[in-house]
Amino acid sequence: MVERLARLDPKPRIETLIGSRVAALRKAIEQQPAIVRHPKRVAELLDRLQPLLDLRSTIAHARPTALQSQEGERVYLFETASSDADRPWQARTVLRDRELKALQGNLAKLVKELRDQTPDV
Repeated sequence: MVERLARLDPKPRIETLIGSRVAALRKAIEQQPAIVRHPKRVAELLDRLQPLLDLRSTIAHARPTALQSQEGERVYLFETASSDADRPWQARTVLRDRELKALQGNLAKLVKELRDQTPDV
């Protein structure tokens, strides 16, 4: 079905998956470095972004649970299901509220730095 739709409208499309978009951006910068101010800096920023994308992938495919610690801090548990009947959870990721806020701050800084690399047109 996808092939049939592609034949009807063969225009190239931007990938919707974030990992594919980052890979396409890397490739575009390699082929046309002038699209950013400092190509090496953008590559470094994208490298720093990767762990956040990996975490996003993990929690996007997990079952979230919000808890509260004895100290009153919010704790978020992300559980990824396993196909193994003896081990129902493949992975568990725990993030505290303060860790999430730090991650959000880091992501905001990275996004700003990446945007600053776009030349004015």
